[in-house]
Amino acid sequence: MALPEFNTANHVPPPPPTRLEQLKRLDKNSQAYTPILISLFEFTTVAMLGTAVVLALGTGLLFGLGLAVYLLARGVKMAIASW
Repeated sequence: MALPEFNTANHVPPPPPTRLEQLKRLDKNSQAYTPILISLFEFTTVAMLGTAVVLALGTGLLFGLGLAVYLLARGVKMAIASW
């Protein structure tokens, strides 16, 4: 079976889209994806704030524990020195 002859002179590429067509396509895409992007932004913001709160609590607990151990060690040292 022979393939049909392919003449490239008959196949002209379409002209590039105009600026108005590009803007209309961008507007359609932004209208379609805006709710999704807003919900993604909200989720990311809440997740980052939650992570910051957890890190702050962990840092505070570690600082408090370190301070308690330091004060306990100083108290023991003072008690031994005065005994």
